[in-house]
Parts: sequence; structure tokens; C-alpha cells
Amino acid sequence: MKLVFISDTHGKHNWIDSIPECDILFHCGDMSNRGEYSIYENLNTWLKNVPAKHVVLVPGNHDLTFESDPEEARAFFTRPNTHVLINQGAVIEGLKIWGSPTTRRFFDWAFMKDPGPTIQAVWDKIPDGVDVLITHGP
Repeated sequence: MKLVFISDTHGKHNWIDSIPECDILFHCGDMSNRGEYSIYENLNTWLKNVPAKHVVLVPGNHDLTFESDPEEARAFFTRPNTHVLINQGAVIEGLKIWGSPTTRRFFDWAFMKDPGPTIQAVWDKIPDGVDVLITHGP
């Protein structure tokens, strides 16, 4: 199985020369600068030409729209077999995948949690037996 990972494109996904053919392409957050709809629309178009069977998107702290209105943000991604994971799991091609945009608090971005019990409550939701764990922050 071939997995490809990208992150922090901040609207510059078109600058990537090529994505190799793969089973799953993961975008590990910061697709946009500040949650701009125009970037999500353009990214969706770009993803339709990527040679991946599946795409997994995990928002990052710059993807503000995914925190304020996750259903509206998800609606931009119409490419078949695209999965948006916000502290959620999916089984794709037999792999148990969990995705989290949660990041330790700094400044005033999306998906920020204070250290200690607040962020630990998010991590405690990760189930046992996950094959691929995708987080935006360490």
C-alpha cells in the first residue's frame, strides 16, 4: 500500500509538481491561510486530478472555517473518496485511520486546546488499534 503525506500548503497546492500514484493521499492541515472558501474550491479541483484512490483531509490551525462551520467547509470537497477527519476515524483500504486538527494553544487559531486535562480529553478519544494517526500539531 502506498501512502503520500502533504501538509501546510496554505493555498499553494498548485506549486506541487506532482503527486505520485497512491492508495491514500493525506493532507495534514493548513490547507488555507485563514479558512478562505476560494482556496478550498481550488484545492478540491486540484485533488480531482491527483492519482490517489482516496484523500484524507485533516484541518489545521489555519483552517478556521472547519472549526466555525465544519459542515459548510466539508461541502467544498466533492472529489469522490474524500474523507475529512476532525477528531474522527475512518477505515480506508483496511487501515484504521484517526485524524485530529487539535493543537496546543498558541495565539488565536483554530482547534487550540490548553495543555493538561483539556487537550488530554481530545487525545483520550483516539481508539486503540489505530494504524495511521494524523495530527496537525505534534
